[in-house]
Amino acid sequence: TWVSLGGYSFPEGQGSGSSSVLIRNAGTSGTVVADAVRFRKISTAETENLAVLSVSGGTHAITTDTGMSNGKGTSLSPGSVGGHVVYQIPNVAPGTYLIKARVKKLPNRAICQLAVANHGGSYTNVGVAQDLYSAAVSFTELSIGTWTTTTTGTKNLRFTITGKNSSSTGYTMVFDYFRLVPQ
Repeated sequence: TWVSLGGYSFPEGQGSGSSSVLIRNAGTSGTVVADAVRFRKISTAETENLAVLSVSGGTHAITTDTGMSNGKGTSLSPGSVGGHVVYQIPNVAPGTYLIKARVKKLPNRAICQLAVANHGGSYTNVGVAQDLYSAAVSFTELSIGTWTTTTTGTKNLRFTITGKNSSSTGYTMVFDYFRLVPQ
């Protein structure tokens, strides 16, 4: 049985011997025994670098914000119910993935539903609708749900506006990045 100790990032492109893992039980003199450590490459797709297949119900734009991972992200605004944006993530290998999205929450945000498809295929909803509303600025990584693909290639992520929180003043969506975490 694997026990998750959490997720940790290592700098990409570092040579062997430049990173390490230390497992300890802080504050005790006891022993920690681990017979294996599993590393998984997690693909992070910065939204400002992704191709956009289609947009409806608003204007899609690259936005600049120091709170975003690379100082940039994307938005669909002003947005309306039924409006959507479809991002394309290239070179996804077969497998089951937990799809995560880092978003910027604010008082004018929408509720949206993710659906995923192989490029040219049928869309399948993933997880439940996500409420992007927050009374104050909040950058949040959402764990949306799991999805399985049996083919290698470009995958389409469609975020559709399904409504808004009763406290929200609008239907805007703002994305920083997407992560496909192998399961």
